[in-house]
Amino acid sequence: QQLQLTRPQMEIIQKDGRWEVSALVGSMNGRGQKTQQEIVLKDQVEAQLLGRQAAHLSAEELHYFPATEEVESPGKIVIHQQQNVTRAGRMQANLKTGKLRLSQGVESQYVVPAS
Repeated sequence: QQLQLTRPQMEIIQKDGRWEVSALVGSMNGRGQKTQQEIVLKDQVEAQLLGRQAAHLSAEELHYFPATEEVESPGKIVIHQQQNVTRAGRMQANLKTGKLRLSQGVESQYVVPAS
């Protein structure tokens, strides 16, 4: 089963902060089976991490798997953290473990804080 979403917004709570995520369109697959549930967000996906490690992520597509707390972006992403910017062609992340894997043309710009 697939449920179509218009202008979806969701909040993912973690121990170190919370993600506020939005997009223009989306869908939810496997609605009745939590272990197989997938939320797909598309078009102008924006994710804001609020808390100590504040960050902002932009992508054209994002897949979230609630049962495993895994997130994937099969396309380009941009991550802003303070003045630092990271770009990649693909992202995989595990929100439980905090592991982030970037691939396909990863570029980072790091701004050294003024002392």
